[in-house]
Amino acid sequence: VDSTNIVHGRSYKSLENLARRLGINIIIGTSCSKFEAATLSPENNIEQGEENITRMERELLHGIDESNGIRAGFIGEVQVPERFDESGCWELKVSAMVQKSTNAPLIVTETIPSKYSLKILDQIAAYGGKINRTILSHMDMYASDLEFLKKVLDRGAFICFDRFTVSSSCFDPDQYFPTIKHVVECIYALLQDTISYLDQIVLSSGVFMKLQYRKYGGVEYNSLFEHLLPRLKVKGISEEQINTIVHWNPRKLLQWWTPPPEPERPKEYIPCSVCRKLFEPILGEYYTKYSFSYCGTDCLRQHRKMG
Repeated sequence: VDSTNIVHGRSYKSLENLARRLGINIIIGTSCSKFEAATLSPENNIEQGEENITRMERELLHGIDESNGIRAGFIGEVQVPERFDESGCWELKVSAMVQKSTNAPLIVTETIPSKYSLKILDQIAAYGGKINRTILSHMDMYASDLEFLKKVLDRGAFICFDRFTVSSSCFDPDQYFPTIKHVVECIYALLQDTISYLDQIVLSSGVFMKLQYRKYGGVEYNSLFEHLLPRLKVKGISEEQINTIVHWNPRKLLQWWTPPPEPERPKEYIPCSVCRKLFEPILGEYYTKYSFSYCGTDCLRQHRKMG
């Protein structure tokens, strides 16, 4: 799953080439295009929102324009700013409305840990979105606050642990980043408290910077399978439970698409050779002879009398 949104440079062509080269399936998302809601007039704001909704629904149900049938598999990633202002609410509103009409999963993240998660869920529900099909990412940033995570889980949302591959940020040196040990301890504690939380946890390597590549000293994509999952087993989490988190939970979220109903075929009409009116040629209700067509018995009889 590649959650790069349109604003940050989603490139379905590059991912299509990568998928073909590696022989794997890569799922991409759809999102709002770049906007500045605070500078828009109310009329332009509504117009831009409707344009985004129409395009996002089309990308989810039918395919991305000029992509040879590639469809988006989820909505997001919606990034809620540190200040939960009008701009953040606007994008969340549009995404929730698209989720309501399509049933696609929605990925939302806080750019800076601000404990807006419950407020985010309130906004999604207010606009018709589905909390039980919403994934809140970067939630291992709250690995030390189990009570907060339990409040989020009790609302029915999914939480994603994906920050354990980052050790620090050049943007905010004081920002807390969890380690693999923190994530393991957190998952274990949550499952010890309420086993049903198992069905609401997903994991990701969360690679989005070169610093996370092994080439540059990071732990790369394999960290999830090489380091985190083995430690979960050592902690006492069973193979079946790990399989639920890694395979079944993502599959449950992503298996949402059903083919839209075929559009109604336009009716074909032909002219009657006598009255010249157009009629639908329904078998058994019209008549033909040679090159003549008759809309009914009246016109057929009239043509006979005319010789």
